[in-house]
Amino acid sequence: MNRIEKIETATYNLFGSKFGSGVLNAIVKDDSSEIVLNSAKIGLIRHPHPINVDAAYSLKDISGHHSSCIQAKKYCTVGLGFIDGADSTKKAKTDEEAIQMTESLLSGQGRVESKVDKHLDDLTYFGFFNELCDAVEDFMDTGTGYLEVSRDANDKITGISQIPSKDIWVCSYNGKPFFLYQPAGQAAPSQYWAMFGIANKEWLLSNDGPIKSRSRPAKEKVSEIIPFIQPSNRVKYYGYPDWISASVDIDLLKKSKQYKTDFYHNRGVLDKVLAVTGEAVNTEDWERIKASLKASIGAGNNFNSMALNLSNEKAKVEVKNMGADGNTEDQFAKDMETLTQNIVSSHRVPPLLANILIPGKLGASNEFINALIGFQLLVINPFQNVIEKMLAKTLGGDEGVEGLNPDDFRLRTITSQIDINGMDAISRSRSEATSGDNADRDYGDGVKE
Repeated sequence: MNRIEKIETATYNLFGSKFGSGVLNAIVKDDSSEIVLNSAKIGLIRHPHPINVDAAYSLKDISGHHSSCIQAKKYCTVGLGFIDGADSTKKAKTDEEAIQMTESLLSGQGRVESKVDKHLDDLTYFGFFNELCDAVEDFMDTGTGYLEVSRDANDKITGISQIPSKDIWVCSYNGKPFFLYQPAGQAAPSQYWAMFGIANKEWLLSNDGPIKSRSRPAKEKVSEIIPFIQPSNRVKYYGYPDWISASVDIDLLKKSKQYKTDFYHNRGVLDKVLAVTGEAVNTEDWERIKASLKASIGAGNNFNSMALNLSNEKAKVEVKNMGADGNTEDQFAKDMETLTQNIVSSHRVPPLLANILIPGKLGASNEFINALIGFQLLVINPFQNVIEKMLAKTLGGDEGVEGLNPDDFRLRTITSQIDINGMDAISRSRSEATSGDNADRDYGDGVKE
């Protein structure tokens, strides 16, 4: 009787379900069809999401570098807070005054509470900063982020909260947009929400709007939505994330990690086959072989010896090496390095912010400073422009929160928070900052010979 058995090897899937035919097919939706919501309302359309939001979320659990890039862009965009009144009222006349006025992270000063925080924190559960960060993380993750705004019967704003982008669909009625809120798994009836603005809500609830008269809720029950959308020529009604090209690299990285996980989880012996040839052994000898094999593998048992005494002298035991050779392992390591760099490049994030140390670059004197400046100007500034303009015309507008105006929603930048001259001087210095003549030196003066 021939026996082929797999002895205590694990079928362990570290990352859950597979992406099927390909990660891009799972994330980027090929279905561009629109859904007619109500046959009685001609022209009422629900527009599909351009990506699979849940699949996009899951990639952060696969790649630490992808997750780091999302977090870095989020906090560099809104994490430093809004400019307070002192920043905007006093203007520097010289470069020296500008450096002195700039609040530097090197000074150890804490985050200053802005006018926005003071006016909006009481309208949220955990503070406006938290709600905005959640919305901007969706903005970075999926290309679209949302804030929900609630009003009372007198049209006064009473609440602001983040709404997950996967629960919101953009709809249109005769070409005019509004929103459908329906969390995953929630059955009808769904809720129709308006674009921000009292006039938009009044249209939604009017006879010209998409809701039948007998189904219309009270106006204080209808929320308004503030959308943050990454501009893209790929889709009209939603944003489109800038990192999608990295999804293939993340999937390959997942497979590489799964390979190593399987190797360790199966005690590093899945690449070997123990074969009994010649004649079949009896049940007693077969159990003895399995027991001896189990005793020689696992933590603390590497390179142990094993002795077998079989009753059938014609039976032979052979161990065949089926695993990859050293060259393959070296290629895995090189591939992992390439994949992580591709992921960071897709995000346009400086490698150091994504926890990547590139050999040969660690000693560059001012490379990180220059990278931060370019990152702020070319990546973060456009994101901040989207956030600032949307908040300025909504919460800072005539129908927004009393006491706030558009200028209050200007975001702090990386370059305004860091003493660039000081950091550049420290990075170029040839001696320790705390030693000898450098102990009392003002590095804000720049590099000295």
